[in-house]
Amino acid sequence: MLTLVLSAVSFLLGVVCATLTGWAVPGVIFFGAVALLWWRPMWGAVAIAFLLGFARLQLWQEQIPSAEVLGQTSVVATLEEDWGQREGKWTWLVSTEGGAVLLTTSVYQELEYGAVVELEGFMESTEAFSDSESYLHYLQRHRVWLVMENPRLTILSPPPLSFLGSLADFSERLTERLQILLPEPEASFAVGLLLGKRRTMDADLQAAFQAVGLTHIVAISGSNIAMVVVLFFTVFSFLPFKKRLMASGVGVTVFVLLVGPSAAVLRAGLMGILSLAGLYSGRRSQAFFGLLWSAVLMVIANPLVLTYDVGFQLSFASTLGILTLTPVLERWVPERLFMREALILTLAAQLMTFPFIVFYFGRISWITPLANLLVAPLIPLAMGASALSLVFGTPAAALAWTFLWLIEKIALLCAAVPGVQIEFTVSSFFFALMLLFSGGFLLWFYRSKLARAFLRGYAEFPSKVLRRECETREKQ
Repeated sequence: MLTLVLSAVSFLLGVVCATLTGWAVPGVIFFGAVALLWWRPMWGAVAIAFLLGFARLQLWQEQIPSAEVLGQTSVVATLEEDWGQREGKWTWLVSTEGGAVLLTTSVYQELEYGAVVELEGFMESTEAFSDSESYLHYLQRHRVWLVMENPRLTILSPPPLSFLGSLADFSERLTERLQILLPEPEASFAVGLLLGKRRTMDADLQAAFQAVGLTHIVAISGSNIAMVVVLFFTVFSFLPFKKRLMASGVGVTVFVLLVGPSAAVLRAGLMGILSLAGLYSGRRSQAFFGLLWSAVLMVIANPLVLTYDVGFQLSFASTLGILTLTPVLERWVPERLFMREALILTLAAQLMTFPFIVFYFGRISWITPLANLLVAPLIPLAMGASALSLVFGTPAAALAWTFLWLIEKIALLCAAVPGVQIEFTVSSFFFALMLLFSGGFLLWFYRSKLARAFLRGYAEFPSKVLRRECETREKQ
């Protein structure tokens, strides 16, 4: 088991090193690692996994199209994913024989998912299209190296009947129903909370969420999946523990399908389902390994998410924080503190994501733990009432509006506090030091219990009720 864990971590480190350095691995080094496998099996496997990380990135880079496809051209494309508005234009991800292409059109051009279109225009590279390094990285991790701006567009055939197309239409109908049942800005907030769509959200509300660290509640991430799990655990509280886990797994699957199986949604859903599977086994080790294996699988599928996808890093870090820092904080947080468990979970996630937040965004909000603590009990209630309003109409919508309004007011009041945000910029070197310090602290804390905690011991749930249920099952 230790060899598998070290090999998985080594593979991820190999991808990081390959991305940062751009080096290629000579074949002789790989054969040297194979030879090491015979002499020292564990370290040979770790070395091979590290080199496979380099090889995976090299294979990804080979997908970059040649310059021959650039220039005036005509191509047939299928509309794959609506990317919303950017700089006053509507953007779509389309697939062609030459690969994925970013299409920009007028906001008045009506297009539907799955339609086949003919594009006549100038094909250019993403480097010529945008000088923003972060946006280029965003396009690259979606396998997009080509762009067509405002081409002449002819619809060749309407969208065929398909499962994904039906899901997209169903999601749009749910959005329209919420907008009818609820006033603004609560309607757009409910759409963002349930379906992960933030395009129509009030700008002031989005700014308040960002200022106090609440953006995660309307951005598809591990936090949304956790909220879905909490909601299903509450609704099905009368069922045994394992059946509640199964119901939560079904709920996460339905949530992923309704939101739309994009890369970010699939990533968060996979992490959530594998973590639930680990909890189903009754061992913290399985939840920890489920998180690690989900990261490895996603990096194998797309190596650039590890270094260029901030959402992936934050989702992984927050989940890891909940799994590893909860026992630490349980020792230090007073037993009789109001809403102790919610505070522990919030602090665990915030502490582990702190290095990433200050490195990427250059600021911190000292009121974030308090804001998260205040809204944490309201979010599952708002999600549940909003979902019920889709079925029962106005009565449930009135209840949903109450919870949504309370969350909005808490965010706006916290954001209005003077000096809520503090500028805090760190270098890449200091960021690496913070990550090493976090890892070193965890190794020190678990130095005498590492095998029992992660390889044999039952999960130390933050909830005493869940922990007692695990202990009861162990006795049986």
